[in-house]
Amino acid sequence: METRLQGVIEDILGSEAPAVELNVKTSSTWDSLNHLNLILAIEEEFEIEIAPEDFPTLHSNYAVILDFIKHRLEQ
Repeated sequence: METRLQGVIEDILGSEAPAVELNVKTSSTWDSLNHLNLILAIEEEFEIEIAPEDFPTLHSNYAVILDFIKHRLEQ
């Protein structure tokens, strides 16, 4: 799961930094449009739906997003 998430983040944000080190404050490419693209890519990759009210929660860092996905897949 972690490798899949890293790949999604790196594809969307186009960063050479490891995904685990990225967050909205350290990535110049993590803007509002790329955040939406990231949400859509995560939904597709993990076959989950993310409610719009959860979008701001996922606008922080890799660990938060990973925990969110793990929780959603356990439901």
